[in-house]
Amino acid sequence: MKTLKYIGDLFLLAFWSIAYFLKAIIELPYLWIKSKWMVAAVVVILCSGCQWHKAPTGIYFPYNWGKPPQIETKDHVKLPYGYGYGSSTLRNWIELNTQRDRVNRSLSDLPSGPEGLLQCGD
Repeated sequence: MKTLKYIGDLFLLAFWSIAYFLKAIIELPYLWIKSKWMVAAVVVILCSGCQWHKAPTGIYFPYNWGKPPQIETKDHVKLPYGYGYGSSTLRNWIELNTQRDRVNRSLSDLPSGPEGLLQCGD
């Protein structure tokens, strides 16, 4: 009886070893390609001249906001949304861009195409 259990254990060991080996053969090329695409995407972004701009706290502003104002006033105010402290010019720029983002988000939530609009006689 002990030999049958031993043979069964060997069979299970062989089965799971083969399964693990096949899984590794299938997954390794995928992971390699995936990592290469990630590296390629970062290289393309860096080489295309994309610039991310930092707030005084070190947090990055959203990319679609563009460059922050270069000429700022000398006052020192608290910036909204955890961006730290800066000039009122920078605060107004942040508020303007957040309002722009809200408007764009609300416009993208509108129904698109004639099927989403109310028809006469509905």
